[in-house]
Amino acid sequence: MTVKALNQARLEANVRVHGDENHGKRWPSPYSIASGFLLLVSLLKFVYPPLKYVAVGAAAAGIYPIVRKAFASIRNLRIDISILMIIAGKFA
Repeated sequence: MTVKALNQARLEANVRVHGDENHGKRWPSPYSIASGFLLLVSLLKFVYPPLKYVAVGAAAAGIYPIVRKAFASIRNLRIDISILMIIAGKFA
């Protein structure tokens, strides 16, 4: 009954059975790996100054999943962290 009420309020509740947790070993998203790698490369700007522009590529590599989730949130008429991150990036 409680889960149904929470889901009607769009809080995405579910019931988890205790003891059946099998997370396994999962790799991070390819977007996260690419973004992290490019960020590490951009830290070499102290050795070679033009590498500071690689940080823009790091942000571009990681923006796709955030934008995709933001559009899904807008479609569901819900404000969440993805939309807030897009707004923060716009005014940064």
